Amino acid sequence: MKIFLRNIILLYIFISPFYLFPSGLPQISDILIAFGGIVFILGGGASVVTDLPVVKKMLYFVALVTIINLIAWFHYEVLNGLDNMMYFTPLFYIFNALFFIMFIAVMKKENHLNVRNISLFSWAILLTVSIQFFLAVSGVASGGGRGTLFFNNPNQLGYFTLLMLSIYTVLPSRIRSNMFLSLWIIFASSYLVLYSGSRAALAGILLLAIIIFYKEGFKLELKSVLFMLILIASIPPLLQTSFVNEKVESLVARNENTMNANVTEAQIRGYDRFALYPEYVFYGAGEGYNLRFKSFHQLEMHSGPGTILFSYGILGFILFFSFLFEAIKRQFWYYSLVLIPAFIYNLTHQGFRETLFWVLLASIYLVSSASKQIKFRRTFQRQDMVKHTNVNTSISRP
Repeated sequence: MKIFLRNIILLYIFISPFYLFPSGLPQISDILIAFGGIVFILGGGASVVTDLPVVKKMLYFVALVTIINLIAWFHYEVLNGLDNMMYFTPLFYIFNALFFIMFIAVMKKENHLNVRNISLFSWAILLTVSIQFFLAVSGVASGGGRGTLFFNNPNQLGYFTLLMLSIYTVLPSRIRSNMFLSLWIIFASSYLVLYSGSRAALAGILLLAIIIFYKEGFKLELKSVLFMLILIASIPPLLQTSFVNEKVESLVARNENTMNANVTEAQIRGYDRFALYPEYVFYGAGEGYNLRFKSFHQLEMHSGPGTILFSYGILGFILFFSFLFEAIKRQFWYYSLVLIPAFIYNLTHQGFRETLFWVLLASIYLVSSASKQIKFRRTFQRQDMVKHTNVNTSISRP
């Protein structure tokens, strides 16, 4: 069953950038994972990982999300007759929780990482980003302003690319240790983020590139130096291209439009709801049916942490970040650094519902847990070797 589920996950990575339906509705890739999840549950695969503390904390949060949204739906639709679909929101989190559990089960081999599956997943990320890069370069779905490719909006493309590179950074593989392949995916990711015009993702790509080079400790060999010189020499001509100039002008224009709108960035992102409805910080408003809020921004709040706090209250905020801390605590500072790009994006967008963000957390948990086990195993082996050496020495003495 693991091979079947692994192939489902790999196929998901390839087809997830292709949106056929409006945002908020399941895409073909989501339906594929839902089918794999049903097989996973019926096959008893979930029982292997449900006792893990990280899974328990995740399920506590998802349970609270479900309860608050169902209560809000009942209040507004059943009691007040106002049409809303707040009962639909928990399905996003339930789906992500299922994927989180399934990913951990598939990528583990007994109590250690499944090296083959990790390698295949890294290849899938590299190929998927490369495909999107060539689609962008070829002019598919091109036009003025910000590019979307087959996503519904440019921010989705930018965030997808950022998360792909983040997961690639976390997963150890021979692919990541190959300087040329790592430089290629960094270059392709940078191009796609610039193509999308996502301001929140641009700086994150640079930070992830630095982490990859630091983690792998690339040596300054002759071929590496030559490659870097060629890369650096290609930057000035690239900056003079019409593509780069167009994207830079688009970013500048967006900043000027925001400054000239006579409204604060907080109002544009929906942060003013905290001042208008402070009571929701304590018990949560639920997600959806945003017309009930008389704020400047009438759509969902453009903030991941803000949405969690406003929609699920202090308890929901604590549960979510307790789950996140459980995933990264084994190497807290390092993985906090890895998560900075995603969190910078989520300061101005609601990206915590995105499935790949939960896959990133699952990847971090897997690798950090395996690192701890490997260190323990090496320590045990060294102690065992010392013990046997002492025994042999004492036996050989007259």
